[in-house]
Amino acid sequence: GDWDLVIVPHSSFKFISVSPETEERFLNQALEDANAALKEAEAESEGGRFKSLGVKAAEAMIASIQRRMDALRARSKDKLVTFEQMGIDDLTIDESHEFKNLGYSSNLEDVRGMGNKVGSSKAMDLYIKTRYLHESNGSIAFMTGTPISNSAAEMYTIMRYLAPDVLSEMGLDHFDAFRLQFVDATTAFEPTDSGSGLKAVTRLGRSWSNMRSLMDAYYSVADVVTN
Repeated sequence: GDWDLVIVPHSSFKFISVSPETEERFLNQALEDANAALKEAEAESEGGRFKSLGVKAAEAMIASIQRRMDALRARSKDKLVTFEQMGIDDLTIDESHEFKNLGYSSNLEDVRGMGNKVGSSKAMDLYIKTRYLHESNGSIAFMTGTPISNSAAEMYTIMRYLAPDVLSEMGLDHFDAFRLQFVDATTAFEPTDSGSGLKAVTRLGRSWSNMRSLMDAYYSVADVVTN
């Protein structure tokens, strides 16, 4: 039908799939990034007796992408109407903070404030659909009361969804390039979980730089409304 607006819950949205060809293309790009991250992590930990956290994280991301590709190949036999065939040209996502767990690669190890680098299938599904809409000149809007809790990775994730072209123009497609430009991983003493003492903790986000450039890029896609 010629609908102006169709409202679906998050739980149903994942059942509207993009075509296998589109999904495989984006998954292959993600797999290339993950394999590159694995090689860098292995080079940095060469000679170590045990696998570093960076190597384990990269391997976990590769395994996650491979599982999605395996599921895609099994699903590609089904003849279903795809996201593209439906003629969808806009996505407005309410409570969009529920999709912040988008996987990414980084060489940083044992650093707080990084979130789950492997990510969720729910977030990857939305990411592929937003990338398709960017390519087809569609539009995407996120609505949330908590766009960023306390993480540079969350700001990077929002930019990946809404403004991948801005990140690409700035040469910041990958998270490590983004955080080297804007945010430092610094070590400081913090109370232990039991509160009985202090321990040294390396955390991302205590120190920021080039804030004007970052906020210009962020507010090119963000609009803050207060009541």
